[in-house]
Formats: sequence, structure tokens, C-alpha cells
Amino acid sequence: MNFGKWMAVVFLGLGCTLAAHAQFGVYFGYTGERLGGIPCKSFIGTANNCSATTATLSGTGSSTALTDAVNPSGIYFGGYYDFKTIGPVRLGASVRYYDAKSNKSASTSAGGPNATSSNTALGGVRGTFHTPISWLKPFGEIAIGRTSTDAANGPGLFSSYLRYEGFAGLDIKVLPVLDLRAVEVGLGNMNSIGGGNGSISVRSIGASVVFHTPPK
Repeated sequence: MNFGKWMAVVFLGLGCTLAAHAQFGVYFGYTGERLGGIPCKSFIGTANNCSATTATLSGTGSSTALTDAVNPSGIYFGGYYDFKTIGPVRLGASVRYYDAKSNKSASTSAGGPNATSSNTALGGVRGTFHTPISWLKPFGEIAIGRTSTDAANGPGLFSSYLRYEGFAGLDIKVLPVLDLRAVEVGLGNMNSIGGGNGSISVRSIGASVVFHTPPK
């Protein structure tokens, strides 16, 4: 057997060893977000904080007070790959995607179906913690990615944001390959790409079901 074949055998063996000690999982569920401190634009086009603004409605003499926050909600899904154990912590990588909508807006008095949309893709590192109760699996995650939303500009006027968020949650074992993610909370921030729409705070809470390979 030549050197190339030996190397192929070695790398194949290493790959099988890593796979044997790794765990893959996918999850999907429902989440709600609160996007706050939105520096929106008034009807006359000047930048201001909505909560400190009384906007004059276009073409009328009436006015309405606006809020600087909006609460979109919707589905989310993702996957993870846990590959290394350090003490009581199992480390891994994770990706996730959110599609959230709200019938209210933080930037105008207008409402209606999908008045605000928020689409987010994140990737990061996660750690699952071993506990004396084997069917309880708390975890933490730090993620970074991108959000596209019209929360600061009004319906249909999307801007992009760099988003970073920390998560903490609890998975409950139901079956060898199925967990219930009873709760997951997140806290983070979004910074406008290009700086035109400032910074928006993020809080989230969600729950999901998790399908994974059996533990080794």
C-alpha cells in the first residue's frame, strides 16, 4: 500500500472516530422578539426616537404618539454539531434562522398584516452542561449574524443589521433522539450596517422540539 493510500486510511479512521463521539441535532419552534430603542424617522423625514415623538399624520391635522419598540414573532429553526467535551461541558457549533412578523410598527402609526418583518440568520458556539439529572440539559450559546428588517423605516423599507446575541435555555429529554426545548431566552443587540439606522436592542424568548443522534 503506497503512502497516499495509508494517509487515506488514517484520515478515514480519524473521521469515523470524531463522528462516533459527536452529536448532530436539528430543531424548530416558535419565538417572540422585542426590538427596542428604534431610532426611527418621522413623517417629515427627520431622525428621532419614536417614543419621544408625536407625529403629524400626513394630510391631516391630527397626531399620534409612536413607540420605539416592536414585538415580532414567528418560526425559527436551526442545527448544531457537538464535537468536544471539556469537563462538564460539551462544546459545539450552531446555526439558526428566524422569520418573525408583527401587525404593528415602531416607525409609523400604520398597522396591518406583516407591518413589520424581521429575518435573521445566526451562527455561533454553544455549550451543553452535564447535570446530576440526566434528562435535564441546560445550554448556553453565543451567536453573531445578520438581520434584515423594516422595523426602523416603515413597512417594506428594509435595512441590514449586524446582530450578536447570547442565549440560555433548557432541553428536556423525551426520547433517546428527541428533546423538548422548554425555554430559550436571548439578549443582544443589532447595529445598522452602514450606520444609517443606529443600534437596536434585542430580547427574545422561544421554545422548540429537538431531534438529534443518540448519545454515545
